Amino acid sequence: MKKIFAISLVLVLTLALSVSVFAGEYTVGSDGDAVYDTAVGYVFAIEDVNGTINGEDATVLNTADGLANCGSWSIWFVAEPIEDTDYYKAITDGAAMGGASPAVTLEENQIIVVVHSSTSNPDKADLYPNWEDKVAALAIKAGDCLVFDGINVKTGAGTNGTMTVVTLDDILAGLVPETSIPEEESSEPVVEESSEVVESSEVVESSEVVESSVVESSEEEDELSLNSSEMKTEGGLSTITWVLIIAAVVVVIAAVVIICVKKK
Repeated sequence: MKKIFAISLVLVLTLALSVSVFAGEYTVGSDGDAVYDTAVGYVFAIEDVNGTINGEDATVLNTADGLANCGSWSIWFVAEPIEDTDYYKAITDGAAMGGASPAVTLEENQIIVVVHSSTSNPDKADLYPNWEDKVAALAIKAGDCLVFDGINVKTGAGTNGTMTVVTLDDILAGLVPETSIPEEESSEPVVEESSEVVESSEVVESSEVVESSVVESSEEEDELSLNSSEMKTEGGLSTITWVLIIAAVVVVIAAVVIICVKKK
């Protein structure tokens, strides 16, 4: 009975260590390219809506016509809204265009997410900073859920937003980062000439309102950044290194357990 308990304990510890080490990390192949097993938990940078791909960037399209402006080597997938929410769900896997823009017909409210980088090699990050977003985009699977922040994929409002990949269970449980979705498409403010002199008290009040707004915005960004950093993990050591570490830990634990059992 004691031996069964000892073996069971070792197996449980091994499984726990394996999950904690490999969850959300990428591995690097012999060709130097990185690969993500899953995109869940990853936070993408999305420059705009219905934009163009000029290099190391990403955009969201709410019309298939925009694919012509997104190069022919980008990573792409289609998503649709989850009913009664601001969230989306991927309905295709992430895939490389392969030199030709795909022929896609979007149904109502569907979108296309397009991500580009010229490499999948982490060693070239200085030249191609969007490499990891590209690798993570290739790991998108149909059914993955998307949480947008800072951009409105329906109206095109907002720039420099984010897209966090979560599961449907995360959404149902409320385990998603807080977001801010612009309601209308951004536009340049209209400046009208006026001969009226603004009273100094009004200037002070306006300044106080702006300062308060900046502080609140900063606090919200800090909170979102914290949530994002908690969800996104980066790989550092190779898979082989982690396997050796886990094996060593398991051997030590097994030895201690067996010694304790023999003493009893």
